[in-house]
Amino acid sequence: MNSPETYEDFVTIGQELAQTKDKMQWGLGDLANLFMGTELVKQGKRGEKTLKEFANDAGVASRSMQEYYSMANFYPPEYRALFAPTITYTHARIAKSYGKNLGYAMELLEDAAHKSTDEFTRFLKAQGETVQPKPDDMIRLPRLLLIRAVGMLRGELALENELINQLEEYLQ
Repeated sequence: MNSPETYEDFVTIGQELAQTKDKMQWGLGDLANLFMGTELVKQGKRGEKTLKEFANDAGVASRSMQEYYSMANFYPPEYRALFAPTITYTHARIAKSYGKNLGYAMELLEDAAHKSTDEFTRFLKAQGETVQPKPDDMIRLPRLLLIRAVGMLRGELALENELINQLEEYLQ
């Protein structure tokens, strides 16, 4: 790697590394979900493997793996496909801590699209008691699908087959 020379060079490299970290966190969470659904994890039998053992053997701190697992369970891949491109794993973690159900966390993430994680946290803290979860996890999905579709049509977002399939399914 060439040594960065300008501030913009440093920022670009930092952004690329941050995106790689986000993908790694989601990837480990998805892998943990797959692992936890296998016969290797059967309860009550000798020789069973736990998430903690899996994390340790994979070289990941068990607390971190538990968080990745929890996040990947909370935000299934089809919902993550709806995130604005500027939404990071950390934005999603913050929204999960405030929005105790998926629908409300997704709604909070709409407000996060143009905020840093620090700005997003300050925004949510300023909301205080007015931040209340919505009862229906699916309440925002049609709106989010349409927002992403408009972005794709305007050429602002890359065309994603998963999103197209979800839109077709929703419109049927």
